[in-house]
Amino acid sequence: MALLLLALALRLALGYCGGQLFIPDERFRFVRAYDFLQHPQASTLLKPDHPLFAVWALPIAAVHTGLARASGIAVDSCLWVASGLLSLCSVANLYLVWLLARRHGASEREALLAASLIGLSSSMFYYARHLLPYDLSMCLSLLVLVFPADGGRASVLRGGLAGVAVLTWLGNWYLSLTVLALHWLERPSRARFLAVAAGFAASLGATVVLLQTVHQGNVLAEVRAFSDTVVYGDFREGWSHPWVSLCGGERFLLPVWLVGFLAAAILEGPRVRRWLIAVALLYGLLAFTSTVLHRYVCYARTDREMVPFLCLVTAAALHRLPRPALLTLMACLMLQCSLLFSRAFAVVFPRDVRLR
Repeated sequence: MALLLLALALRLALGYCGGQLFIPDERFRFVRAYDFLQHPQASTLLKPDHPLFAVWALPIAAVHTGLARASGIAVDSCLWVASGLLSLCSVANLYLVWLLARRHGASEREALLAASLIGLSSSMFYYARHLLPYDLSMCLSLLVLVFPADGGRASVLRGGLAGVAVLTWLGNWYLSLTVLALHWLERPSRARFLAVAAGFAASLGATVVLLQTVHQGNVLAEVRAFSDTVVYGDFREGWSHPWVSLCGGERFLLPVWLVGFLAAAILEGPRVRRWLIAVALLYGLLAFTSTVLHRYVCYARTDREMVPFLCLVTAAALHRLPRPALLTLMACLMLQCSLLFSRAFAVVFPRDVRLR
């Protein structure tokens, strides 16, 4: 609980420092929820690009607008309230990593290590100031793995939830397919595959029909055209970009993850097999669709989808360390974390300068 409260406090403080609406995606997509509050038309809220994000953003925009009006403050001058509410998803991801570890046989110490490692990750931190769907969609995908029920209906619901995660942020398809593969691999069967596929297809199909009804156009063609814009970069870097990106953002934490991955594969292989598969599958999808297919370029926001599973694998290896060695390592990581996080707090955005 203390770890979650600290993570939330840091994210609220980062959001309070500004940065909202700096990235074009925030202005093009999150703002739809505010537009809908002023002009409640379905065509305002639902668009083919990340269609469900604005729907999730609607209650956040409503609470933010209500608090701003009640306080007599301009909505534009307190966007940190909206980013703070959205950052709850980032904090939830820490809890879900802890829960995943516990659900799959980890001790309390190991689970806390996994949650601490993701809490120290700068790539899981710096998006919290922005009004973007990345943490929300990751949260939905991880929920697929911690869904409490089992059986055919539960598999359908898991598939549907994974579909909702993709519809929240289309770039999440790497992670959603990975978590569905992990669910199927727990007890492989044709029935489970069909149930998961049915749920996934149903959520996608229902949304396409809804968009088609609202916009009266070729929605699938629009989605395809939007996906064709994911080309700003070099396809040849797909095999290396995830590691280069994480190295630039995480510094010393990446070598710890990599050593932990190798150590866990050797020492804890059977117990953490699902997390090893998740990392390998995510990396394989990123590299294959970029380097081989030349379809999607890798970005930091897609590379970071490996982070929860790298933390789970690394925690499985680190919990074997003697207590003094483990405390020393975590102290070094916390020191580096404080330096990297302080840089995020020091960034000043043009819009915030104008507001001041």
